[in-house]
Amino acid sequence: MRIEIPEKAVIMLMGCTSSGKTSFGLKHFKKTEVLSSDAFREMIADNENDQSVTKDAFALLYHTARLRLKKGKRCVIDATNTQAFARRQVLKLAWSFDLPCIAIVLNVDENTLLERNRKREDRGYPDYVVERHFRELNESISVLGEEGFNSVYVLNGVEEIDRVEIIIS
Repeated sequence: MRIEIPEKAVIMLMGCTSSGKTSFGLKHFKKTEVLSSDAFREMIADNENDQSVTKDAFALLYHTARLRLKKGKRCVIDATNTQAFARRQVLKLAWSFDLPCIAIVLNVDENTLLERNRKREDRGYPDYVVERHFRELNESISVLGEEGFNSVYVLNGVEEIDRVEIIIS
C-alpha cells in the first residue's frame, strides 16, 4: 500500500500497545516529527510506563506539537488513540492550525500483540490492557471516517504494515 501524506499535516498513529507504532513512525518520519506519549512519560518520570504522569505527558506532547506546528513542522502523534476523546484532541490540534489530519491505524491481530507484549521485559502490560486496546481499536475503526479525519488508512497485519510506503507530497 502507498500512502500519500501532505507536506503540512498532522498524522495520528493509532494502534494497541505492542502494535509497533513507534517503530513505524521512526521508520517513515523524522525522529523529531514523532511525538510519542511514552517518550514524554519517560521524559517526565524516567519511566515510559508510569501512568501516573499521563496527564502531564500529554500536556507536554500537545504543547510541543503546537510549537512545532507554529514553525510549520509536521507532527506525528504516537499514542494508542483507541478512545474517541484522544482522537478528538488530535483533530482539534490539526483544525486549530487549519491542517489536514491523517489517521494511520496499525491493526495487528490480538495473539501477535499479546506475544509481543509478553516479550517486553522492561515494559510489558497485563494481558487485559492489550485486550482492552484491541477491543477499543476494533470498535473504533468503522467510525474513524465520520470523526473528521481527512484520510484514514487501516493497515491490517504485520505484513501490510511492513510493506507500506509513505510518500510526502
